[in-house]
Amino acid sequence: MVTADGTPAPLFQGQYEPYARFSTEAVYMAFAPTTPTGTYYVHVTDVLGDPADDVVLSRNDPMERIVALTNTNGVITLSLPYTNTPDPKQFGVGLNGQGQSLALFPFASAPHTPCEFAVQMGDTFELAFGADFPYVVRSGYSTVFDRCAVQSYGLFQVQNGGGGSTVAGRVVLDDNRNGAVDSGETGVGGQQVRLVSGSTSTTLTTDSAGNYSFTNVPAGSYSVEVVVSSAYLVTAAGSLEGEVCGCGDITGLDFSIAPVVLNCQPKPRCFWISYHGRQVVQQAGILPTLPGLYLRDWLGRQVAPTNTASFSWFLATAISINMANRLSAEVAVMHCNILAENVHPACVINDAVLGQITVAELMGRAIASLATHPLTTWNSPQRAGQMALKNALENANNNRRWR
Repeated sequence: MVTADGTPAPLFQGQYEPYARFSTEAVYMAFAPTTPTGTYYVHVTDVLGDPADDVVLSRNDPMERIVALTNTNGVITLSLPYTNTPDPKQFGVGLNGQGQSLALFPFASAPHTPCEFAVQMGDTFELAFGADFPYVVRSGYSTVFDRCAVQSYGLFQVQNGGGGSTVAGRVVLDDNRNGAVDSGETGVGGQQVRLVSGSTSTTLTTDSAGNYSFTNVPAGSYSVEVVVSSAYLVTAAGSLEGEVCGCGDITGLDFSIAPVVLNCQPKPRCFWISYHGRQVVQQAGILPTLPGLYLRDWLGRQVAPTNTASFSWFLATAISINMANRLSAEVAVMHCNILAENVHPACVINDAVLGQITVAELMGRAIASLATHPLTTWNSPQRAGQMALKNALENANNNRRWR
């Protein structure tokens, strides 16, 4: 009995014979280097000799218990010729790093012997009464096959079953977008992860290193799902299925995400004043959306141009006597860039005063300022704040200082 990397699990003396002990449900069976090439059946049950013999505790597809084994000079390689759902996690590393081992999880836990298991393996088996029929793995001389059967079994324990399991993993930034978690790739904080069972779910947020951990999870079937913000996309599976037997922890449920490739190619104010810019304003239906921006003229009055000529005039004549008027022009220009899909709202600006800020956040702050402070002349206490917002938007509209 080995871990995923082929390390033998520590042995402890039980009442009658030794058993292997694992801290998690990631339990693998390694075949001895003397095992003959052939087809074997692997059967996980409760502990032999307990009050309810041969309770099947494998939660995987029965066809994944029929293993084709090839022995090449003592190096064991495995395949599952009858499964319809091949999964790389079905195999680990063989004993002491040689060849392959077979994953035995996921498990169910027998209530009369919680978290204690027996595994049987043999090359003589009968499935006529179903894969869960007791004694499908047989030993001794077989008159049917006219040979001695190969059989082995072992005992193992997964923690102690108390308090439920921990289900944990990471959300990692997929730098090369290959859908895998590679060495050196860093975790992403602030991403939501859900543990779902039936109609109920529990949600956590990853820490600064991208880690998440659901604790005291009772036995059952679950899916773990990552819910990324709009700035990211999932580069591999966004949902992982699993069985929790309530014994050991399940770790390594990792998700890889990458930043969305955002369009951050704005057109400056002079473009939207020009004939071509006015055409885009008309085609994109921008004019009816202007009232929600709280645009201000030089006297602080709210304006919402209704045709392209007046809109162009508004942009061209905006002055900083009233900083709200000048800020309004840059808000209107960025609004055009967003609706014309030149700029994604999640694009990040690296501003000297405001720091790193998304276009969406910058626009929200600017529009809120115009709504509450329509007239900011030279002596207005809000003028400096509006100037900082105006400068950040102007730099962005002129394609400067993007992160």
